[in-house]
Amino acid sequence: MMRWLVLSLFLIPQLAYSAPIYVIKNRDGSMTFTTRTPPSGTQATVFTSKGTRFAYYKGWNGPRRIGKLNREAFKEIVSKISKRHGLDPALVRAVIHAESAFNPKALSPKGAQGLMQLMPGTARDLGVKKPFDPEQNISGGVRYLASMLKRYNRSVQLALAAYNAGPDWVDKYRAVPPFSETRNYVSHVQRLYKEYAKSPA
Repeated sequence: MMRWLVLSLFLIPQLAYSAPIYVIKNRDGSMTFTTRTPPSGTQATVFTSKGTRFAYYKGWNGPRRIGKLNREAFKEIVSKISKRHGLDPALVRAVIHAESAFNPKALSPKGAQGLMQLMPGTARDLGVKKPFDPEQNISGGVRYLASMLKRYNRSVQLALAAYNAGPDWVDKYRAVPPFSETRNYVSHVQRLYKEYAKSPA
């Protein structure tokens, strides 16, 4: 049975695999990703980590290309709101990069919305009335992230784990929960954080 890769909220260039990734475009326009060699006659391209700066986001119809990654997008808004709440703008940009690849219209299969992927309930609690509005979404996400940093004594690692998995799981384990998704997320954002810290807002 073919092993399929589901790519969600990550940039292909940031991921490393031991085998090439094949991209197969289906008749309905959607794309399928696999590390296994496609059957003979299948139209597929090899997606490498070099020379490509395209972001892929998993929408309702599977992964779709949303355009070239723009790391400078919303930089001024991020800087203004982050500093207002005592956060490093580089950290916020890293979270946005990992969550939505700077796509303000991002909508996950679970219903997370916008740049910082706020769940509807969380958005309501934060007073975010228009989650797809960049400034409102960033404001809500920054306030939530700031509350997690305060809750976990400024531990970026634990705050990111709580942002991904929820604070209840972090409280239960008193550490990053033993979930591969969460651990990969924390590691991914921390790598991005170092990159953005080299070019501060």
